[in-house]
Amino acid sequence: MNTDEIKNLITEFLRKLTLDFDGIEVMDNPATKKPRFVVKTNDSKLLIGNRGANLQALNHIIKQAARKKSGDNETATNFLVDVNNYYGKRIDDVIYQAKITAERVRMFKRDIEMLPMNAYERLLVHSFFSDDKHITTESQGEGKFRKIVLKYCEVDALKAVT
Repeated sequence: MNTDEIKNLITEFLRKLTLDFDGIEVMDNPATKKPRFVVKTNDSKLLIGNRGANLQALNHIIKQAARKKSGDNETATNFLVDVNNYYGKRIDDVIYQAKITAERVRMFKRDIEMLPMNAYERLLVHSFFSDDKHITTESQGEGKFRKIVLKYCEVDALKAVT
């Protein structure tokens, strides 16, 4: 599905919910290379919910509808629905925490666990450190307690292996 089709799908869904919204802005997400559809609305508390729970559910529903409409599982769900830049701010917070944790990992040369986070946030952290020579990432735990562990890698040890 292209961005216009996804935007129309979100618009149609929100209208069926009888929610007032000012528009939907399509933004690039450099961390994941997935487009982010930012809904501008005064009803943000209702759409976001407690700690983003409603927004996660909204994303799930919209992505299922996109899958069904397009028949393509991979490209149909390669996007994120956001409300009033809630995820945009959350993305910045997650990356900031990951940078701080990575500095501690480098300084102490020890593995450090981050706080539990959802799948999208874990994807951001994995993507952020994908090219880092000193830090590797691993997800551990299950369900809502799943978290990322940042691990220190010696550069010399990596060179010896390759």
